[in-house]
Amino acid sequence: MFYTENVDTPLSDSEWKSTLDTWIKQVQPGEKILILPPDITRCYSYAGKLTAYLYEKLSEACKIRIMPAVGTHRQMTRKEQEEFFGPIPESCFLCHDWRNDTEDICVVPEDKISEITGGKYKRSITAQLNRHLLSGEFDRIVSVGQVVPHEVVGMANYTKNLLVGVGGRDMINQSHMISAICGIETIMGRENTPVRRLFDYVQKKYLDQLKITFMLTVTCEKHQDSDLYGLCIGEERETFSAACRLA
Repeated sequence: MFYTENVDTPLSDSEWKSTLDTWIKQVQPGEKILILPPDITRCYSYAGKLTAYLYEKLSEACKIRIMPAVGTHRQMTRKEQEEFFGPIPESCFLCHDWRNDTEDICVVPEDKISEITGGKYKRSITAQLNRHLLSGEFDRIVSVGQVVPHEVVGMANYTKNLLVGVGGRDMINQSHMISAICGIETIMGRENTPVRRLFDYVQKKYLDQLKITFMLTVTCEKHQDSDLYGLCIGEERETFSAACRLA
């Protein structure tokens, strides 16, 4: 795991870029890389700047495609792409359609759902991912996003960016229902929640096979802008846990 944080003062551009540069050294020329950042509704996440830096450093030697993890949101406009990511060519962007572009990856059985919800919910759930993640066309998948309190999963991002951000109908609908039934007041701001345990189950059953790199930020909003206080990069769950502790 690559990790840098400051508790009292924001990270400088040179600090977070140095952490990214260390990770970039392992990328081989010619790799095909899919980057999954959030959309512009997460404009304070710092994910736009990280994605732009990755493109700047890697696009000459590698094939880069960017698929904003819009979930059920509308697609980003070209103006929003430029505002969030800078002057990355429009041809580099892929669109996620949660209704039509997903494929089933596994089913979480009813008894597991009952276990993680304390018996409050008892329906099986089918997990899905965008077909581009499953096709084998990319050598590397990079998920970029912000760890911040969230009313459905407790702390946002990590595998939520996949199973909801570029996921499909059943997981999106039922994970939100689980949060409502289990009580948002017991979930908000916590790392381990019923929905996170649901996502962890799918990760162990399937997502770990994809070897996804997570780039997780911790920011603080100030004066209609945001400062970056932490950047965690890795494939293991501790990447998420470290970001949660700082957040």
